[in-house]
Amino acid sequence: MREKSDRLPADYARLLADIRQRVRYAQTSAMLAVNADLIRLYWEIGSLIDARQNKEGWGAGVIPRLARDLHNELPEEKGFSERNIKRMLAFYREYPHLEFVPRPVAQTGPPPKVPQAVAQMNDAKKRLAALDSLSATQSRLGGIRLARHGQTHRRFRL
Repeated sequence: MREKSDRLPADYARLLADIRQRVRYAQTSAMLAVNADLIRLYWEIGSLIDARQNKEGWGAGVIPRLARDLHNELPEEKGFSERNIKRMLAFYREYPHLEFVPRPVAQTGPPPKVPQAVAQMNDAKKRLAALDSLSATQSRLGGIRLARHGQTHRRFRL
């Protein structure tokens, strides 16, 4: 009978590193895909509310009710508070002509985040300057093409 050896094959460390890299790549790709889908969902929710407010004259009072009803209908879901729904509406109104651009599969990296300070800037020009700055540093990721108020398209990478 052959004895079991505790010695590892010579290329074991390389195998482990390769598997670890593949797992991290898949995790990062999944996170980026989920984030892109959520951004698209938030924009679409803002669009739906904006359309109803413009067409049917809905007032601001609908948003608190919508937040409560969404909480009751989807109790396991987070992120649909009154404040967040207002942010979705503001996001849509700031970028009503958003064009979603697919992220190239071969270009991935860790998922960057938009700093909260940038997201909460009231001055649109300063916010766009900050987003452009972030975009330049995150150029290896796919993103969203922004068109606002007759301006040419800008590309903001998430």
